[in-house]
Amino acid sequence: RLPRADDAAKVAEARTSFERALKAEPKNYYALSCFADLEARLGHVEAARELFRKSARANPQNAATLVAWANLEEARGLGLERARALYAKAHKRHATNTRVFTAWAMAEARHGNATGATRLLQKATRAGGFAPGGITDAAVFSTLGEICWHHLEDADRAADAFRRSVNVDRGHAAAYYKWATMELRRGRAGRARDLLQRGIWGCAGVAPPVEMAKLHRAKGQLEANATLRKKYRADKTGGGDVESYLADADSARSSFRKALDLSAAPTTFAAWTRFEEQLGEMNRARSLLEDGLRTCPADAAVWREYVAFEMRHT
Repeated sequence: RLPRADDAAKVAEARTSFERALKAEPKNYYALSCFADLEARLGHVEAARELFRKSARANPQNAATLVAWANLEEARGLGLERARALYAKAHKRHATNTRVFTAWAMAEARHGNATGATRLLQKATRAGGFAPGGITDAAVFSTLGEICWHHLEDADRAADAFRRSVNVDRGHAAAYYKWATMELRRGRAGRARDLLQRGIWGCAGVAPPVEMAKLHRAKGQLEANATLRKKYRADKTGGGDVESYLADADSARSSFRKALDLSAAPTTFAAWTRFEEQLGEMNRARSLLEDGLRTCPADAAVWREYVAFEMRHT
């Protein structure tokens, strides 16, 4: 994302640090690449491009610089054709670096070339390589699943790719999350919940906390939806199985709490708050929003949720 106005001091400090580092080591490819990334996020395309060019000259074997440069050109620079040339150069230097394949494939898919994207990912699986930062064949299959789902609209083929991803690495949380999301949108809530639970068990202690939090939040949202459906039926029949939906409500709360313990994301605060509001638990909902404001005081989304909530209930 672009830095906010209140990040100006940090940006200035970072720029000064990079300039000092490069004064001491003008050909430090890593410092050049990081500086380029900062300029790219600030929207300074020309400055970022020149820094990426210097980084690539300083270390011609570093594929990550070329991938980051290609991302810049595709998004805000000279377009897909220039990005393709950079990806091709990165691939020539690192034929088994799967980060090159996955980034290039997603770029092709974003521009409507899903067939070309799948060919690239098929090459990646045959290459059997990996890249620094943990990009493995599991990520390749996960990306393939995403392309089959979103761009080819082939859910069966996507499910097969997601299945291969978790078979390669049962701790690959992103694949479980994408697969479960797809199944939910196909109307298979039970299947989605099973996949999320499998992901939680398989990825515990392995996946990054942020990825684990997404699994728990998604599971909480499924449980919240089931609770609200049971509550609706109970209210309609004048009582019904109140104990059942109250038990489901506690399960949803437990999942949301685990998600927040792993990563205090505004999205989780908002999802949990809306659930409590729909249950009629206004004090719980308000308390969650206030907790969200204390935890994420600079996040606009939490403030919007809080203001909207108060306008509905005051």
